[in-house]
Amino acid sequence: MLPRMLARVGGRGGEAHIVTASSIAGLISGLGWEISAYRASQLAIVGMTRDLRNELAGSGIGVTVLCPGAVATRMWQAGRNRPAERGGPEAYQRPGALDGRVIDALEVGRRALHAIRENDLYAMTHAERRDVVEAALREQLDAFDRAAEAPV
Repeated sequence: MLPRMLARVGGRGGEAHIVTASSIAGLISGLGWEISAYRASQLAIVGMTRDLRNELAGSGIGVTVLCPGAVATRMWQAGRNRPAERGGPEAYQRPGALDGRVIDALEVGRRALHAIRENDLYAMTHAERRDVVEAALREQLDAFDRAAEAPV
């Protein structure tokens, strides 16, 4: 896909944009339910997107990572597809997963479109979760402070 995009954009003065879909789970931890594999995949998407944006700087191709919180989709009923040999369909049972505001997919789409138009790296929803992301970043920054204070 990327070579074709570069060929179409290059030399013609055109523009293109790539949007990857991650999740706020790629930015934070401690959501109160077992999502380590999911979180790792979302974190990988964020990292790949950041690097891709740097690699494509000046090419005419913008890159954005979409990191929504809870969205009103049928993902929350994924257990309905559980095969019989695995115990059959089950109700979604992840405490805390839907705490807070669940938004409409159209709101996510509008946020993504805005980020494309502004060539933003991040397209975020759920502004009320900023404090959780800041806390996750604070843990990392505090570790640097401890390293500076007590070299080994």
